[in-house]
Amino acid sequence: MYKSMEEFERLANTVPATADEANELASRLELLGSEISSSISDAINIKELKKWVTDNYSTIKCGWTDERSEGNCSDCFSDGQECGTSWAAYEVGQILGMHLEEPNEQEWR
Repeated sequence: MYKSMEEFERLANTVPATADEANELASRLELLGSEISSSISDAINIKELKKWVTDNYSTIKCGWTDERSEGNCSDCFSDGQECGTSWAAYEVGQILGMHLEEPNEQEWR
């Protein structure tokens, strides 16, 4: 993105000699502006994903089993969702290169 921004600033300070050069310059500036905007958008999306990982990953919840809520049907669904979400957050964090504590292994009786 740095090179795109540098190029954008250089082109923005260029004074075209003809109408054709002005149109060419406007087109290049528009294209570079789109590239810069896309890079910023990508960075924001990655930042949001990292926050989601941080908010949803729990080493403890990754170790939950269905035996944890045995005898309490309504907890079973909630625990399963939280466990699955935590595992998904861990995997997304790994893809993003985040340094996360290893998840707990599920222990069965």
